[in-house]
Amino acid sequence: MLKLSQYAELEKDIPCINKLLRQLHPEAPKVTKEIMVKMLEKSNVKIAILRDKSKNNQIFGMASLHVIRTFFGLKGIVENVIVDEEYRGKGRGKELMNGLIEAAKKKGVVYLELTSGPERQNAQKMYESLGFKKRETNVYRLELK
Repeated sequence: MLKLSQYAELEKDIPCINKLLRQLHPEAPKVTKEIMVKMLEKSNVKIAILRDKSKNNQIFGMASLHVIRTFFGLKGIVENVIVDEEYRGKGRGKELMNGLIEAAKKKGVVYLELTSGPERQNAQKMYESLGFKKRETNVYRLELK
């Protein structure tokens, strides 16, 4: 079942979170308890988590919502939407997204944005089915490492 929270059972959840992030991006940096605590102590971050009760409440899906204030109002950025390969195709990603959409509405968010890699065509179909529209923009990134 979907569980939106500002916290997680960190010690137990970190390995599952890292496994999911590797499915999203093979070179994803390793998440530690300290990173999670820093992220979750911010009131502008919500994490949606899906757990499998039949597997000791193990996390099999997650997504995060980051809310920021802009001149145009509150903007929500959806990040790291991932459902474990074993659970895909069963509406679980939509369940995650609906939870984040409701959380955004409650916070007064004006609009949500997300990015999705071109290879994630099934995810893009799901986003479109939820009402997301692809924008034709030039997205730029400057790596500051």
